[in-house]
Amino acid sequence: MRMHLRVAHLLVLLVLVVNAPGCSTYEVRDVLVAQETGKYYVGFGDGGVSANIQFGGKLHFSSVGMFGMPVIPAYASDKPPAELKLQVELRLDRVLEYSLAAAPCLATEAGPLCPNRLEISPMFWTDAAILRDARGNDTYGRIPALAGRPPLNRPTAGLEAGARVTRDDIEGDFGYHGDPPWTGGLLRVTYAYRCAGTCPAQFTLTSDDIVVAGDSLRSAGIFHFETRRIKDYRGLTEVQ
Repeated sequence: MRMHLRVAHLLVLLVLVVNAPGCSTYEVRDVLVAQETGKYYVGFGDGGVSANIQFGGKLHFSSVGMFGMPVIPAYASDKPPAELKLQVELRLDRVLEYSLAAAPCLATEAGPLCPNRLEISPMFWTDAAILRDARGNDTYGRIPALAGRPPLNRPTAGLEAGARVTRDDIEGDFGYHGDPPWTGGLLRVTYAYRCAGTCPAQFTLTSDDIVVAGDSLRSAGIFHFETRRIKDYRGLTEVQ
């Protein structure tokens, strides 16, 4: 009987949300913030050559509902994360030689924590030609070999200290041989750190040379990250 009442209540709320002039969401999540900047990311460079470094967070709870009343649960989980993810995004508006650290380690109270794998996802384009994909569709300048492909996973265990992933490595792994030449791009690299037990709530990242692009960009600095709990309400109104 109680279950039937709960389902009925949810259906009523859902009908109200659908017909309401606005809706809202509520989330509780953990984010990793750099103490030195007070932000969840660290930026390097400016203009057309830049990079951001940040760690992925953990969503604990989310709900939706009518404006001012996000009372319908959409997601809930108390399970602690099994790994940390360091996300590096490199933007280039011109051709440069670039490289990234293959396995940057974190300094924790329990000792160094090094990544067990990395994931590479490129999105490069050209102004040199009109390109079409395998189905004959216009790619709007995106190079098929370096855009829209499934991310490439690389194991990082056993790599020598100071090992790097270069532009040649990435282009070779994706089967790109320089034709047509790219003129700009966006590269996303994610490092996964498997935790033994509970992931650390605080740690230190030395960003020196994690990402380098020619003489235009070189990451540098020591950053102390800490976990913070964020409660985020957002209201969306309908404009007629």
